[in-house]
Amino acid sequence: MNGTKDPTLKRGKENFDEYVKNIYRVLMTRAMKGCYVYFVDKEVEKYFRSRIKD
Repeated sequence: MNGTKDPTLKRGKENFDEYVKNIYRVLMTRAMKGCYVYFVDKEVEKYFRSRIKD
């Protein structure tokens, strides 16, 4: 975890997935004017798009 400035992530990798999911949940639900997400990995983009409700 050298590339982060987040003190929680610097402490260790335990619960990393849940921590990241929570960060994105908060960001996506609190966006006032919208939220744009760019996916470098097209397979990850496909995964997220399959779970978006229209």
